[in-house]
Amino acid sequence: MFRLLLAALRYRIGAMLALGALAMLTVAAAVAVPFYTSAAEDHAVSTVFDNAAPADRSITVTAEVPIPTGTRAAMEKLLSEVLRHAPQPEFEAITGALVRGSAGALEAPLVVRPGFCEALTITGRCPQRAGEVVVSDAAAQRLGNTFQYRIPRVETPVTLRVVGTYVPPRDSDLQPFWGGRAELAPRPLRAGNPMFTNDQTFDEAKVDSLIATVDLVLAGPALPHGTVDLKPAAADARWDVSDGLARLLDATTEAKRRLRISAPLGGLTMLAVSGWILLLAAANVAGGRRAEAAVGDLRGIPRRPRFLLTRGPSLLALILAAPLGAALGWAFVN
Repeated sequence: MFRLLLAALRYRIGAMLALGALAMLTVAAAVAVPFYTSAAEDHAVSTVFDNAAPADRSITVTAEVPIPTGTRAAMEKLLSEVLRHAPQPEFEAITGALVRGSAGALEAPLVVRPGFCEALTITGRCPQRAGEVVVSDAAAQRLGNTFQYRIPRVETPVTLRVVGTYVPPRDSDLQPFWGGRAELAPRPLRAGNPMFTNDQTFDEAKVDSLIATVDLVLAGPALPHGTVDLKPAAADARWDVSDGLARLLDATTEAKRRLRISAPLGGLTMLAVSGWILLLAAANVAGGRRAEAAVGDLRGIPRRPRFLLTRGPSLLALILAAPLGAALGWAFVN
């Protein structure tokens, strides 16, 4: 029986190869449609994320907080409260604190933002003790190595010493570290660029309150699971919340909606054409075996050998083509 099947295959090897190739393409199209739709959605999300500004990838929380137990404790307290309402692990939380004061005629915020040394190219070193600051190169030329910084509601000006300088980068608006905060992101040609220090400076100056910041920034294209709505908590705690992430989610949803229509439509069209060609080929192959089936009936060949002789080659070609077509469809999508 197996020899009969092989003989039938050799007799119509060209037709069987053509039928197998068409079947492989049809299975590949059937497998590629759902894979392609899913891959297209992932690509759309990545594209929207890559082209989004940092302000559209982050949720910023700003609050004026007292610091009875120190600046660092106040920053950590605000962070814990924010994460209680937004515990999604997709976010990278960046904390900070600032006061808005002036050094003579120069008005510039004095900022604590852990990690700023890695985000900027600094000439000198990072602040390590109270009263040490890093300022822009233009501010250093105006202020000198040591200057007096006046903080509102603090009677005595704070003496600050410049231990490092930085050149404001041109692409600070594109760096996620700044969370889309225009006040904190250094910019060229701006006189009042932020001055960076450590939390010990605020503690030594005996500042009674400061502005604490928490920025929840999407570190990658993976969207947060669940709804992130800080407005109820902001109303109770008197936070100032800027939710740029809502714009990113809207753009992602719109891109997915368009792809759910266009991607399956194109894939189903290809599948329908491939299936129709496969049916025509199968019908043509079956028509070519009518003479063989008639001879088998006249000679009284048993049903099973007759089935293997007429239908077996086509079924074998389809069975062998199915896994190859599935692998081809998966490879095509990738």
